[in-house]
Amino acid sequence: MIAGIADLLDKSHSYHLFDSFEGLPPAKEVDGASAIEWHKNIHSPGYHDNCTAEVEWAERAMDMSRAASVEIHKGWFEDTFGGQPFAEPISLAI
Repeated sequence: MIAGIADLLDKSHSYHLFDSFEGLPPAKEVDGASAIEWHKNIHSPGYHDNCTAEVEWAERAMDMSRAASVEIHKGWFEDTFGGQPFAEPISLAI
């Protein structure tokens, strides 16, 4: 998704992608009963291997985009985001 957005914006933006690439963390009560049930039902057609992805997929997508500056931060968001020195304010977080 961010590769598509990068194609709409000018090349001067820096892109920092934060993802575990390990799928979703276990659902908790705060996420609701349907999220907990979805996470348990690993044979559901909508499970998609718990939304895992290969980091190389993100690298290839960003290589094909117009983005000139891309940095991929692999790990859980709460472990990788805090304390990052950004040269510019964050415009979009999705």
